[in-house]
Amino acid sequence: SWWLWRSPLAREGAAGDVPADVETRSPLGVRSAITMALAFQVALMAIAFVQSTFGSPGILATAALLGLTDMDALTLAMNRLGQDASSTALAAMAIGTGVLTNALLKLVLAVSLGGREYRRVAAAGLVVLAAVSALALAALAR
Repeated sequence: SWWLWRSPLAREGAAGDVPADVETRSPLGVRSAITMALAFQVALMAIAFVQSTFGSPGILATAALLGLTDMDALTLAMNRLGQDASSTALAAMAIGTGVLTNALLKLVLAVSLGGREYRRVAAAGLVVLAAVSALALAALAR
């Protein structure tokens, strides 16, 4: 954290440097809350369907896809799945799979869209996150 705080990227622009013409909206609005609730419900229904139809491989594939879009919904769905003691390891692997795909997507976006200094800093952190996620998945698979 200290290293990132001291980096030139952090000194380039403070958090309050938002242009005046940028419209900011509260994420706590009713529309945002309803949208998030619907996304969670769709994720829960999708996980239940995939589990009953495809079993564990389907859960992991769905977790990889959800990791690309919404880690919150994946975490909530796996919390429900992990309540059964026999599914706890599967839920942990699914969250790890989602974290890995999420980190890889963000790595691709950071490298392809970011400026030079941002690419360097973001890529370093995201590569570490992806590597640790992959190692954790390998350990869980044993």
